[in-house]
Amino acid sequence: MEGNRRGAEMKKVLFQLTDDQYARLQGLASRMGVTTSEALRRAIDVYQFIKEAQEEGAEIRKRSKSGEDSVVHIIG
Repeated sequence: MEGNRRGAEMKKVLFQLTDDQYARLQGLASRMGVTTSEALRRAIDVYQFIKEAQEEGAEIRKRSKSGEDSVVHIIG
């Protein structure tokens, strides 16, 4: 098992990504200043938050710099 994150025990998992997905994960981690594992954990947390909000009937909105709102649809 890996180290702790927020006091939780970590499970080591193996999965496959496409080259493009891995490059995007690396870029995201670099911009966030975290490891690829931490970036992936955070992405899972955000995805779960969005799915739960949508299941409760909430809309997820994106506001552009110009102030224009659009609804974000997560499929799946």
